[in-house]
Amino acid sequence: MQQISTKEKAGMIGRHILREHPAGTVARLNTLIADGKKDEALAIIKGGKVVMDRENLIMQAANYGKDIIIQRLCGVNTYTLNILWGEIGTSQTTPAITDTALGAPVARTAVALAVDNGNNTAQLQFFFPDGTLTNVTYYEGGTFVDGTSATGSGQIFNHAPFSVGYTKAPGTDI
Repeated sequence: MQQISTKEKAGMIGRHILREHPAGTVARLNTLIADGKKDEALAIIKGGKVVMDRENLIMQAANYGKDIIIQRLCGVNTYTLNILWGEIGTSQTTPAITDTALGAPVARTAVALAVDNGNNTAQLQFFFPDGTLTNVTYYEGGTFVDGTSATGSGQIFNHAPFSVGYTKAPGTDI
């Protein structure tokens, strides 16, 4: 008999990197991505000011995070395993591997760019334009499998606390 199981911090980690750009950058990136110019878009993204770089937790509760991977390996296809959404929120509560949502989600956006970097690394880009994100202090971020554009929908995959709150200022895309 073969058994597959997951353990906290065993083999799968994630990072949240929050970058600031001047307002209007997101529109420019979306145009480049639509035109198939992913390398140019990635260069602009990497040129943004890093305001937070934080390891995050991959969820381990039933029907969330790593458990969705195990389900798919066993032929249970309830969830697609496609990370479709990124959220940002204001809760200062420390994430736990059993979380099923962000503590206080404020905004959600769809994946704008997904890149398989090889070596078992995926890079997912989420853009929050200046005009769509409230100018408050954010303390958490996460990604979601399936769901809709409504905050909190779908299955949370990972959850990251921001080591220091990020205060969004007017005139910035993140």
